[in-house]
Amino acid sequence: MISKESLVGDNWKKTIIESKDTSIGVIGTKMGVASRTVVNKKAKELYELEDRMTDKLKFNQLSDGAYQKAVYQNDVENGIIFAGSVAGMIHESKSAAEIISDLMKE
Repeated sequence: MISKESLVGDNWKKTIIESKDTSIGVIGTKMGVASRTVVNKKAKELYELEDRMTDKLKFNQLSDGAYQKAVYQNDVENGIIFAGSVAGMIHESKSAAEIISDLMKE
């Protein structure tokens, strides 16, 4: 998602690059739709909302809307950035060719 060719915004890429393995949390567990995300303002709101909400469809709509805000508006505080704990191992944005080359060297 953070390759130079990726269409996600610079704020998204910067957030992933600055992430640590402890920067990732899980939302949606109580709703049966667990997803790993960067812990930010919106992820915390959704996590807290799970205790009060029983409508899985509504929760999905809220998280989908937040995801779109992060992707299309480059808003990384009010949007959701889905990412696994491997995000803490990413320290720079490279081209797809560089990523493949690095993988082949390993």
